[in-house]
Amino acid sequence: MVEQRYQQYKSLGFETYFVIIEDNFGPGPVTPAYCNQVKAQYGLTVPVLYVDDPADLQLFYGPAGDDGEYNDANLVLSQGGQIIYKSQYAPQQQVEAAILNLLGP
Repeated sequence: MVEQRYQQYKSLGFETYFVIIEDNFGPGPVTPAYCNQVKAQYGLTVPVLYVDDPADLQLFYGPAGDDGEYNDANLVLSQGGQIIYKSQYAPQQQVEAAILNLLGP
């Protein structure tokens, strides 16, 4: 879904990122090489970023879910960095509506 969103809105100036929090395939920190591996594996053209410390996400989302994970978290920020929308496991229609609201008419 993130790749589709990236393709759909990049021409309108909306930036989309795929953020990786942890390496599910091995121990140790996530690296740029791992991000490149994920891009290649899933055929992504969207920029792939990583978070060094999952606790950093608490700035946006508060504590992680019961399973300690932030799977499928969506965050829409304005150009100035104001949080416009945040959710976890939200219906994609809600995320799309937040993006369209941000982009305006």
